[in-house]
Amino acid sequence: LMILFLVLTFFVKLPYHIWKLTHKFLGLAFFFAALHVLFIPSDVTSVAVLKYYMFFLVASGFAAIIYRTVLGFFLVPQLEYIIDEVRNINPTIVEIVMHPKDEKKRITYTPGQFIFIGFPDTPSLSEVHPFSLSSAPDGARISIGVKALGDYTTHLSELKAGDRKTDPKTLQADVWVFDPVNLAEPWYTRQSWTQLTNDEYLLRIRYWDCRENENNDIVIEKDGTSQFDEFTFGR
Repeated sequence: LMILFLVLTFFVKLPYHIWKLTHKFLGLAFFFAALHVLFIPSDVTSVAVLKYYMFFLVASGFAAIIYRTVLGFFLVPQLEYIIDEVRNINPTIVEIVMHPKDEKKRITYTPGQFIFIGFPDTPSLSEVHPFSLSSAPDGARISIGVKALGDYTTHLSELKAGDRKTDPKTLQADVWVFDPVNLAEPWYTRQSWTQLTNDEYLLRIRYWDCRENENNDIVIEKDGTSQFDEFTFGR
């Protein structure tokens, strides 16, 4: 059984979700291997020290399996981060920079460590995958650099900074406006979009006309462009 899973791992290119599912059955292969080692007559069963040593290894293995598969949802920390930047380094490599939603709840790590991360607001990227951290551990922001090698990694460039779903029909985005000439500091706004039901596929056009305000008068320039006529800030 274990040989079958190893063949699937190294020699057969499977979709990630199927490959991940096969690895869950490695625990079953480990169980049968442990029974063979611990109860088939051999040096392990006849030498007490070796027998207890193997018992310790088997128990540690099963503890790790239970920790990840059964208790992982409760014991493994799950932190929420918000995308700051999505940088396309070149046509196949993308860097994603994120900051913690709660500054008090952020990961601590060492250089080269990897994390499991998913993007639940994007249906095609909601599945959790492992990625190595490319950022320095002394800051709040984290980043990952990914090369497009499969279906999942190819879609990472579609991510947008600040986008997140608050519920299945609502999308929010944090927007910062930088205008050094007119703004003393960046101007922040949060925008929300709600998906509306339209079973009859009706098209609604809203026409707005406010000619009583002189600032809304538009004239055609000589070059063909349009401009407000004598625009003022007065009332």
